[in-house]
Amino acid sequence: LQEIVAPEISNQIKSSDFLTNKPAKTGPQDSIVIGGSTEILLNGDYYLRYLKLNSTLTLNVGSSDSTLVIEQADLAGEIIVKGTGRLTIYFKDRLNMEGYFKMNEKGLPSKLTVVYLGVNELLVQNSPGMNAHFVVKSEKAKVTINAVPIKGIFLTGSKNVEFGGYANNSEVLLVAPDASVVITGSHMVNGSIISENFKIWNNGQLKYKEINTEGFPFGGTGGNTQQDKELISSEPTIEPN
Repeated sequence: LQEIVAPEISNQIKSSDFLTNKPAKTGPQDSIVIGGSTEILLNGDYYLRYLKLNSTLTLNVGSSDSTLVIEQADLAGEIIVKGTGRLTIYFKDRLNMEGYFKMNEKGLPSKLTVVYLGVNELLVQNSPGMNAHFVVKSEKAKVTINAVPIKGIFLTGSKNVEFGGYANNSEVLLVAPDASVVITGSHMVNGSIISENFKIWNNGQLKYKEINTEGFPFGGTGGNTQQDKELISSEPTIEPN
C-alpha cells in the first residue's frame, strides 16, 4: 500500500468538452457541481479538483480503460459506469458520501476500482449498494460500512474496519492485514477476511464465499486461491455465541 499514489494527469474535465447530456454548473474550470442527470464521456485520463454530485452521474468509458483523479468530492445520488472498458477513480484527499448514494449498483465490481488516498474516515452508509473494488491506503483512515451491501475486493492499510447495520448480501474479499475487523448490527458478510484481529457480535455473520478477483488492479482473474479458502471454513456460517 505504500507504493500507491495518484497518477500525474494533466487533462482537466471541462463541461463543454465532455458532457454529453445537459451541461453541469461549473465553478473553477476544474470543478464541477452536478444537480441533474448527466453523462460524461471519458475518452482518456482526467483530473478534477472538486466534484459535488446531487443526482445521477453516468461515466461513459466506451471501450477503453480510463482513470479519473479527484482531489475532493461530496457525493449524493448515483454514479453509473457505462461502456465495456474499466474505470479507476482516485480520491486524493476528501471523499464524503452522503445520504442515499449508490455506486455502480447494477454493474460488476470488475468495471470500477476506487482508490482512496485520504486520512479521514471512509464512511459508507445507508446505501442500497456499491459494486466496486476498493483500495484504502492510509492506516489512519478508519473504514466503516454501515447498512450497505458492498461487492468486490477491499484492500486497506487501515487499523480499524467495521461492517455494521443490516445488510444481508455483502460479497467481499477483505484484505486488511493490520486491522481490527468487526462485523456487527445484523450485517452478513459473504466472502473472506484477512486481518490482524477479528470479532463478530450483535448478530453479525460471516459466511465463506468465493469472490471473483477480475478487474482488481493488483492481479487475479478468478476466485480465491486454495490458501484463501483454508482461512475460513465454508460451513457452518460464523455467528456469535
